[in-house]
Amino acid sequence: MIEALGITRISDGILRREIDRVVEEVPLARYINGRHVQTVMMSPSMVKDLDEFDRDGKIVISSNIVLNSVSAGIPAIVSKGAVTNLAVRVGKISGATVVGFVRKGGMVVYTGEVGV
Repeated sequence: MIEALGITRISDGILRREIDRVVEEVPLARYINGRHVQTVMMSPSMVKDLDEFDRDGKIVISSNIVLNSVSAGIPAIVSKGAVTNLAVRVGKISGATVVGFVRKGGMVVYTGEVGV
């Protein structure tokens, strides 16, 4: 799936630079996810909206999360939270299933059909 993004060589620094180039995002926040540092990304066009964006208590699927999942061979990403536009774009390009806003009464399937 990662080949669909035009990334042919996978290694730490090269993969991350290529991902940044492909999706054209900038870092929004970093947090510790188990043993790994996770970076939440946002497109430059959306940075201007940050003053109105309340991040306290929010769960957001970023394109970085989708890319990490695709790189690990995980075909579907499901969350009770929101999904960024770029995460949807990366999901479509890579063929991953991206599902957000999962509640008792339903969910929003942004891309794909794996396991839905």
